[in-house]
Parts: sequence; C-alpha cells; structure tokens
Amino acid sequence: MPFLALIFLTLTVLWLDSRSVERVAIASVNFICHLLCMFDLHWLVPYNGVNPPNIMLFYRDSLALATFALILTALLRKLQNMSMEMPSWMFSTTTFILSNRAGRFLVLNDEESKIAGGGIMAEDSSDLPKSGMRMKESSWRHFAAIVEWLSFFCVILTYVIILITLVPSGAN
Repeated sequence: MPFLALIFLTLTVLWLDSRSVERVAIASVNFICHLLCMFDLHWLVPYNGVNPPNIMLFYRDSLALATFALILTALLRKLQNMSMEMPSWMFSTTTFILSNRAGRFLVLNDEESKIAGGGIMAEDSSDLPKSGMRMKESSWRHFAAIVEWLSFFCVILTYVIILITLVPSGAN
C-alpha cells in the first residue's frame, strides 16, 4: 500500500499553493520517498526475466511524476516573482480563463474573484483602470495558478492511466 500513499503525496504537492514553503518540503519528501521505495523494491522483488515487474514500472512512472511536481514547484515559485511584463498571448489566455466562471472558481480566491468579476462586468466603469492594473500586477500569479490546476488534473489522469495499464486483471 505504499503506492497509494505516494499517489496521495504527489497529488497533495500539486494541490498546495506553489508559493507555500510546505509545498516545497512535501515535494522534496515525496521525491525521497519514491527513491527509497524503488531502492527497497529493487532488493525485495525477484527479477528473472526480460520484463520488470509491474510494481517497479509503477514506481518508475510515479517517480517521474514526483520529479515533475518538484520541478514544477520550483518553476512556478520563480514565475510568480517575475517583474517583467507578461507576453500578450499569455495575458490574453489568462484573461480568457479568468473571464469564465469555472476559471475564476479554480484560480482565484474569494476576494480576487470579486475584483476580477467586477472588473469584467463593469466594462464602462471608472474602476476599470484600477482593476486592469491589479490584473497586470497579478497576472503571473494567475497564470501560475492556471498551470497548477492543469498539472493537477493531468497528473490525476496520468495516475489513472498508469493504474489501468499496470494493475493485473483477474483473467489469465
């Protein structure tokens, strides 16, 4: 059952905010736990053939996902501290996602959602420059949050595919 704990740990890393120190710590512990499980299984599971056991393949693939989560965490932390202006295609994509109700629900917290929703709805309002400036200032953070959620759902899908392909079926 350690593989379930490692799945949970990897998904927890991707669930947390990339600005938190806890995410970095859990991502590092997750990576080390994957390595320890692989080294332990290497000596416990007999290997007498061309194909490695499915459990080793699972841990290999899960280690790749844990490495992805660790690297993504470092990149997103760096991305959120950028001071340069966001490219126009990134800004327009981020604005499009934030203009949808589902995008605001996933990416923004309650206070930011009210600001973004008010800025989008009040196109002719005099508050638009203020909300536009806030949007420009926090656009890297919003883009990072979008990448966080996309990676979270992609890793869930990847784990489902890995489990479907590597768990043996009852029929032989």
